Amino acid sequence: MPKLQTNGAKQKRITYMILLLWAAVCFALLVVDWCCWAPNRLDADMASEQLLANLLAQEGGVMSTNWYYSTELRVLNTQLVMAPLFRLFPSWHTVRVVGSVVLILLYLAAWFWFGHSAKLKYSGLLGAGLLVLPYGALYRQYVLEGLYYIPHIAISFVVLGCAVRILRGGRRLAPAAGMVLFSFAAALGGPRQLFILNIPLTVAAALLCWLDAPPADTLRQKLANAWRTPGGALLVPTLAADAAALAGYVVNAKALAEKYHFQDQGYVAFTGLNLDRLQWFVNALLASFGWQEGKVFSLAALFNLAAAALILFCFVFSVRLVRGKARYPLGHRLVGAFFLAGAVCFALLYGLTNSGHSDRYLLPLAILFVPLLEIMLADCTHRHRPDACGLTALLAAILLLRAGTDYRAAAVATNPNQGAAQFLVQNGYRDGYASFWDGNVMTELTDGTLNVWTLTPNSVPELRPWLQVTSHLQT
Repeated sequence: MPKLQTNGAKQKRITYMILLLWAAVCFALLVVDWCCWAPNRLDADMASEQLLANLLAQEGGVMSTNWYYSTELRVLNTQLVMAPLFRLFPSWHTVRVVGSVVLILLYLAAWFWFGHSAKLKYSGLLGAGLLVLPYGALYRQYVLEGLYYIPHIAISFVVLGCAVRILRGGRRLAPAAGMVLFSFAAALGGPRQLFILNIPLTVAAALLCWLDAPPADTLRQKLANAWRTPGGALLVPTLAADAAALAGYVVNAKALAEKYHFQDQGYVAFTGLNLDRLQWFVNALLASFGWQEGKVFSLAALFNLAAAALILFCFVFSVRLVRGKARYPLGHRLVGAFFLAGAVCFALLYGLTNSGHSDRYLLPLAILFVPLLEIMLADCTHRHRPDACGLTALLAAILLLRAGTDYRAAAVATNPNQGAAQFLVQNGYRDGYASFWDGNVMTELTDGTLNVWTLTPNSVPELRPWLQVTSHLQT
């Protein structure tokens, strides 16, 4: 018996070292991408975030009345990291690299908080590697390079971790307070987090309570039974977090909108069922899981097969989690219910309203494949564990290959604005006009030397109050 225990401990140490190496390699590749190839794929949205952070560094605040934001106000967002770095480094590229490292480490910290709360194997080291791996073009552009969705996803991991801790029992006040505070702070920027996190989490908690409640003769008794289920402990914290998020959005829409320049969401209205927008939702779901266009007889087929397998896995396994009261821990079942509720909420939002939409909006939903994979490995039986580990290793290898092709493309990519920006600086230019897609990029590439007014690409170009300093429209 002692020998078996020794062998088991040795196997665990080997597995831990392999997973640690996996996460370290994935992170190292990402850092190389930032250091060597980030300027090659720098785009207008990325550069705009840096211009805002530089402006905040000059003003000494966390928000600015002298900036035209886009669709949401940046409150609990990336500028909290980037702006202070501009006071330390004159190079905008250095700021981007160092800030990206800090933000990714915060992202991973939020993930490990969830992993520890959910008692994932090795605290989720497998998932940590997947989170820093560009498994798809959208995830690479908007999370790992653009960094826009790191705050949204990290907040979701933190709040989910708090919810799982509440379901485990023990001290509930601190995690409940965390859910409330993060929900309020996130909603100060706009309503996005309500649809990403709060509404799906409330629906998920209510669904589990309803399914776990014993049968009753009346609806009133059924509701009472649902309230008394183990999942009922999460209902009050989720409702409190909802109230906090709504309060944060009210502050955003009524107070902050009066002072700062950003596009509010008051235009969103209900419509009839729009099948075209539902079709868009399906295509966006595919893209957010890594689906890409390409020839059938190419690597694109392998990558698309992996994306389709991930989508199928997420839906099928989430249903099994929700229905598996006797087999799965309640906190793990919550993640499955959260994924399903999120998918339904997004489908209803885009199928029944005129809300603006983009493929990247589904990234916070798609990334839930990572905790679902970890939960599958943590909860599978000894009989099925070798098969589960083998399939997961195969999937990880395919995603690593996908990342390798992406990094190779970054290494040979060229940014046409680099040569133009260098020419302008060398010939004494400091102020000028350009399209939105070029102007802010040239400002970052020249460490702020070029001050560029950005124009809309209309038939008659005009200045637009969008992602530039307000003084540009006042002079």
